[in-house]
Amino acid sequence: MDKSELLARLKVRRSIAITAMLKSGENDKSLVALSAIQGSISAIEAHMAEKAEPAGSPWNDPHFKLA
Repeated sequence: MDKSELLARLKVRRSIAITAMLKSGENDKSLVALSAIQGSISAIEAHMAEKAEPAGSPWNDPHFKLA
């Protein structure tokens, strides 16, 4: 599974966890689960930002035009 797919799945899990918390109320178990999910999301986003491919210059694109 690539990092983008993992990130999307974690965000869905976060939404489900928040929905469950809204239905049943906050408790220590739900807060720990939500915190773990959010920590994973943050770690993956940071890793993706560090390993991002450098963007090419638009001047090297023959189809680039100034608007």
